[in-house]
Amino acid sequence: MNSLKKWIPVVLLAGAPLAYAQNTETMDNAKQASTAMVLAATPQKSVEEQQIDSLQKDLEAIRSDLAAQRERDDRRDLVLGDPNSHPLWP
Repeated sequence: MNSLKKWIPVVLLAGAPLAYAQNTETMDNAKQASTAMVLAATPQKSVEEQQIDSLQKDLEAIRSDLAAQRERDDRRDLVLGDPNSHPLWP
């Protein structure tokens, strides 16, 4: 009898979450409601705006490549110097 009294609280603590658990339908409804709220809060871009963003990203990539090429050319000119100002140039 004494060991039974010792295990009763353990059994009750183990079963308590099951007693308070809700069915999955409530959780699914809450998840769908939160998803709908988030989607309604975020602005959707039109196809034209998405194309403009894509073109702007491409343009920035081209600009950065051009700037890197100019920097390499400037460094090369500093190292080699002006090819038209050679002392043996006629």
